[in-house]
Amino acid sequence: MCAFDSNYCICLTRTWIQLKSGCGFGQQQTDHNENLRRFVDANTKCEDKNSTQFNEKNVDEYRTRNAYLTRITRQIAFLLNRFVYITRRFLESNKKCIVTHLILFIASFACFSNSLNGEFVHDDLVAIIGNKDVCRGQNSLLDVFNNDFWGKPMADGDSHKSYRPLTVLSFR
Repeated sequence: MCAFDSNYCICLTRTWIQLKSGCGFGQQQTDHNENLRRFVDANTKCEDKNSTQFNEKNVDEYRTRNAYLTRITRQIAFLLNRFVYITRRFLESNKKCIVTHLILFIASFACFSNSLNGEFVHDDLVAIIGNKDVCRGQNSLLDVFNNDFWGKPMADGDSHKSYRPLTVLSFR
């Protein structure tokens, strides 16, 4: 019994199993075409009245789909190999640069790490703790763009007129 789907052929006979086992990666295209023709010839007499008979068009559709999938697989493998090659080449050629950047990062972090547990100094209490733009839920995001660095409206006479919304957003 055999049937043809629009995407691929399905067959539940012994011929299909023989075709799959006899069509390995190492064989030439002519062997594959011969196996496919044998498969189609053996299964053209379907017992099921609702199934579609295999013909030359069905074989061409199968062959076209198979070639398309093979081409996509080769392209993916090529791109993956190319990515690995470029990455390896970059790492090998820039070893000194990467090591230099890593040493600079470690040295910078070591110098900065003692300030992680420090308290606020000078005007930080007013600019961060007392600023309603920094404390979430007290002022809207739009207010950050309308207020100065200290959280006062820019139109206010007491405003310092220091407009730094990105700095205030970094404190949020």
